[in-house]
Amino acid sequence: MTTDYNQIGAAFGETKGTSMKLYAERWMMFNALGDVSGKAVLDLACGDGDYLRAIKQLGAARAVGVDISEKMIELARAQEAQQPLGIEYHVRNVAQLEPLGEFDIITAVYLLVYAATEEELTNMCRAIAANLAPGGRCIAALTHPDVTEEHLAAAQTTGVTIVPNEPIRNGSTITITIPLPSGEIQLLNYLWTRETYERALKASGFNTIHWHPVAVDPEGIRRFGAEYWQAFLAHPPIAIVEFQR
Repeated sequence: MTTDYNQIGAAFGETKGTSMKLYAERWMMFNALGDVSGKAVLDLACGDGDYLRAIKQLGAARAVGVDISEKMIELARAQEAQQPLGIEYHVRNVAQLEPLGEFDIITAVYLLVYAATEEELTNMCRAIAANLAPGGRCIAALTHPDVTEEHLAAAQTTGVTIVPNEPIRNGSTITITIPLPSGEIQLLNYLWTRETYERALKASGFNTIHWHPVAVDPEGIRRFGAEYWQAFLAHPPIAIVEFQR
């Protein structure tokens, strides 16, 4: 089972305006990234390149995007043609990705949640390791590894519905439904425990693993109110993990 981003296409770009992505995921990712000035950055599962364009505009010296979907890379390249920033894009399966260079930072926003087996998860982590420069680090966004029914229900307070397709366990799947102006889209993700993620990372040579605390942009709290985010913060459906060798 997988999500066909070639079918979702341009509609996926509309998700960047959802409150959870804009005021939680994006806020946490960029806080974790820190200063990217002069850095070489590789974005795995880059989609239409939204994060990567922002990173390049913040001063990254080199920016490369990789996605398995030809349609998403087509959209990213179209954006690059309209507003050239010097970003390279490649269609690749990250689980089979060859070294593209030595990068100071790798971002992986909802990449690891598409690993259907622990072996595939480990292969993705090894591909990340093969593309990191010495001292480099990766920041990944994923479904919360300690997920429970309460975590999934908390997402609905921000307008996103997450439903387990089977009893929640290591390697089970969830369906994420996101309402958009053009109609809803559905994404299928795999759930992996914290222990599984850390086992795959350590098998790939990552010995420093840090799970960032969940936070919300103060602007999001001002806009929607503290009560709006209460369930999300108590049972966060997403997590940001940073790791390096």
